[in-house]
Amino acid sequence: MTQSTNENFAQLVSQVTIAHRLCVGFYQRLLPTIKHVANELDCSFWSWDPAETDRPAKARTQPAEKWAWDFLPLFASQHTYIRSDGEAAKVGDLAIIFSVYLDESFKKENRCNLGIAGQPDPILLPMGEAAVEMSLYRCDQENGESFDSQWTELDWPNKSIEGWQKISDLMSAMYLRRTLVEFIANPDMVVDELRSRLADAEAAAPEL
Repeated sequence: MTQSTNENFAQLVSQVTIAHRLCVGFYQRLLPTIKHVANELDCSFWSWDPAETDRPAKARTQPAEKWAWDFLPLFASQHTYIRSDGEAAKVGDLAIIFSVYLDESFKKENRCNLGIAGQPDPILLPMGEAAVEMSLYRCDQENGESFDSQWTELDWPNKSIEGWQKISDLMSAMYLRRTLVEFIANPDMVVDELRSRLADAEAAAPEL
């Protein structure tokens, strides 16, 4: 191994170390912001999952046989919060899924549009925008069943429809997208918009 190669790898390792520290610092800002927005709407944490990958390999799974992207689970992730007492669903019960993408090019649908099959090359994958997609599900009508049994099996809201849309006999849903910069820089503005949208749903409830 030449001196030049050693220097190149030393620089690479240093850059990776700095990048991981930056990621940790960013997540220390992002995750509390998601929690803040949800809590302002009286929603409590329900679950989180990687949006486009598997979770990191378990103890007895060979990491080299998995996607390297699996070890960046927050690069594309979903964070679900709900507002319900856990018993029979009531009108106004709510679920919010925050889908966070550090790079929207990594979304499966966009990879397919780019003609990328399998694990994308981090160098060749075109750079996309960082964004937060918010999918809201609201109970419009009671039937005695629990809230989670009603919304967890539903389709995603149609992204092309502005405002609330009827997604089942008992539920309505809505889709909002904001850039990650907007979401982190102005979380209270996001809260105000979501409150306004929920007020619209309450006003329209007798007609749903």
